[in-house]
Amino acid sequence: MDKEIILETKNYIKELKIAGIRNDLNQKLAEAYRDNTPYEELLRDLFRDAYDMRKENGRKNRIKNAKFPYKKYLDTLIVDYLPESAQAKFKELKSLKFIEENRNIIFSGNPGTGNYRKFLFMESFQM
Repeated sequence: MDKEIILETKNYIKELKIAGIRNDLNQKLAEAYRDNTPYEELLRDLFRDAYDMRKENGRKNRIKNAKFPYKKYLDTLIVDYLPESAQAKFKELKSLKFIEENRNIIFSGNPGTGNYRKFLFMESFQM
């Protein structure tokens, strides 16, 4: 491996702000040399890792920017405490199919019965 070329490549990666590639470049190059990996496959793997990292960082940033006082998840909700009508709909809501189907949902009920919005928001980012 030519260290000068690798250093120059890392500088380009830094300027382009592709941190996911920069972090793993040495390891991925060593593996590619060892396994005689085709260039196309190496590039695909590097960009896929960078893409995955960017998606994960975006998810974390959206949760952070929402400024929730604490994280809540649907699996921590005690369903037995919900009104019967809410218990009946809970399984459907937990599947989050309404998001994929671009449907709106309206929550109603007495104050203090739970803040589903936060649960569903946090759960949607776990998918």
